[in-house]
Formats: sequence, structure tokens, C-alpha cells
Amino acid sequence: MGVLRKHVALVVGISFALVTIGAAAFASSNRSGAINTFDGADAIAFQCSSSTTFLNMPSMVVTFDQGTADSSVVVMFHGYLTLDTAAGPETLGIIRLRIDGVEQGPGEVPVLFEDDRGAEGFNWETTALSAGSHTARVQWRNNLGSNFCVGARSLIILHT
Repeated sequence: MGVLRKHVALVVGISFALVTIGAAAFASSNRSGAINTFDGADAIAFQCSSSTTFLNMPSMVVTFDQGTADSSVVVMFHGYLTLDTAAGPETLGIIRLRIDGVEQGPGEVPVLFEDDRGAEGFNWETTALSAGSHTARVQWRNNLGSNFCVGARSLIILHT
């Protein structure tokens, strides 16, 4: 029984060490900052596009004032999206965020649908923005020219 306890203790000790190291590595990649205010926009009009090049999504533009210090902002987009996949299963709806004309975050984000429609949400942390006025826009396109549609949607900017 003593050998079994030693093995269990060893496994638990190694597991704890690995979890601690992993948590420390994860924590060092996170950033934080103060949020003093937010600005946002919302719309409920159902609109579609079949463009294969990026267009501004209707009503998804917000101008905000970044306070007095350079820092990142958090941008949240939520919307009810549909996609006509008649062109094939490789049909993608794609969105991106641009602030002052500069693409943010991971770049182009494919929208993954279950049954060609659904409520989707995307969050971005921007690059550091200078103090002053900025404009955020959600843009959208379709890779095969199918109808990519949006219903109720919102764009919220959390900033200093």
C-alpha cells in the first residue's frame, strides 16, 4: 500500500506542477486595462449582401473618443446571421473589424453556421490606439457570392 501512495503522490505532484506552469504561461499572454465607458450601435433591419469583396455592414459603425492615454479597446459584435450555402458546403460568410481603416485582431474571421443561420458573436482586442477620436467598422463578404444576411445586430466598444 505504501508504494501505491508514493506513486499517487508523485502523479499528483507532477500534475500540479504542469498545471501551474501552464497557468503561468497562459496568464502571461493575457492583457488587462481600465474600461471607463462604452459606445455602441444596434440595428434590427434584415439586410443581405452577395459581395465577394468587403463592404461595410449596414449600421455597424461606431465613432468613439479614446480618452487621454494610448491603449487597446475591446470591440464586441453580435448578430443574427444567415448564409445561403446553395453554392456548396465550402461557402463562407466572412467578417472583419477595421478601426480608422486598419484591420484589427486576427483579420478575416469565417462565420461558422449550424443549419445556415444562427446568432454569432465576435470579440476583438485592438492594437493600442492613440488618444482621440476613432471609427470602428464591421465589414462582411462572402467567398462564393452567395447571399450573406444579417438581422438584429450590435457593435459595442469598451474603452477608456
